Amino acid sequence: MDLHQRSLRTILALIALSALLVAACVAGSPLQTLVGAAESAQASPPVASAPAGQPPAATPSSPAKPQTLGKVSGRVTSSPSCPVQTVPPNPSCADRGLAGAVVSATSSSGGEVARTVSKTDGSYVLDLSPGRYTISAALAANEMMRAPEPASMTVGPGQSAELNFVFDSGIR
Repeated sequence: MDLHQRSLRTILALIALSALLVAACVAGSPLQTLVGAAESAQASPPVASAPAGQPPAATPSSPAKPQTLGKVSGRVTSSPSCPVQTVPPNPSCADRGLAGAVVSATSSSGGEVARTVSKTDGSYVLDLSPGRYTISAALAANEMMRAPEPASMTVGPGQSAELNFVFDSGIR
């Protein structure tokens, strides 16, 4: 292979890498979600506007009470992290936090209502309106680990609940 062909391959590899980086920065892409995910993806309420040339609609004299959100938080970890479990447990073999796990809440009607990505220590927080939800965790980066079962729970106004997810690392 001559110098010209190697240079051409290097340039093509750099172009492909640049395209991947651009795709990671596009809002809403799966890569953007993993790289710089927001704490949660709750939609803001729609803003009413009047058609052009017409006055805006009157607002009610008493504002509506804001709905108090509930909170579901916890950690996403992998376990076991050592091939041999000892008694007493070896601290270096403790469950390890998983960064980048996608934790989502699905309403009883089946639609996703909130999503967040776990931090470097595996922690996550979902702010949810009162209701019944199925909470699940998934890893996009490591398909080798077995995912935990989703959990169903009811969130009340102002209530906080802890829900931890443990992925099976497969280490035996």
